[in-house]
Amino acid sequence: MVALFRHHLPIAEANSEQGFSCILSVLDPSTSSHEALNQIDPSLVELFTHLHSGLWRANLDPATVGAFTQEIKTYGPFRPVRLERTKAAFAAKPLSIRWNVVSLSHSDAQFHLSFVEPGSGRKCSLDLRPLQPRILIEETQSPHADAMTYATYPRLEITGAVEEEEVDKLGTHPILLKASRRIPR
Repeated sequence: MVALFRHHLPIAEANSEQGFSCILSVLDPSTSSHEALNQIDPSLVELFTHLHSGLWRANLDPATVGAFTQEIKTYGPFRPVRLERTKAAFAAKPLSIRWNVVSLSHSDAQFHLSFVEPGSGRKCSLDLRPLQPRILIEETQSPHADAMTYATYPRLEITGAVEEEEVDKLGTHPILLKASRRIPR
């Protein structure tokens, strides 16, 4: 499972208008082992510490929240999340994101996903071809944030290779193409 997120950063202190995070999770059913990569860029630490520096009104002790926030500001996120200082290269049309060991792009009628498998270090290069039309849910409302838009392809044909081993699978694996949400100011 690979999830790449592009976050809107509504704070002046951020060095960018967008930040990125990635969750890459691999389960080996033959051994029941699980490996994961969870990474965020530094702008998300800036956003987190900004949002929690006296602005957050949860029913928690403010001193505890302050200590937790300062710990993240000083030392970065807690394991297993790691801070990835390499900047992501992003383009919306056509979709293309490259960030460290993960890339996702769209061309013609398919997506191309490549990544280095956590744990094993194997190189994975996959082509994902939608077998059903895209499902689009626009401007989903939330009382605590700006609207979100979702676009997903619910069924994909997956081909490609993991190292030298070919992959050819007709899958029911959805791909989330777009999920945009603005964080409240």
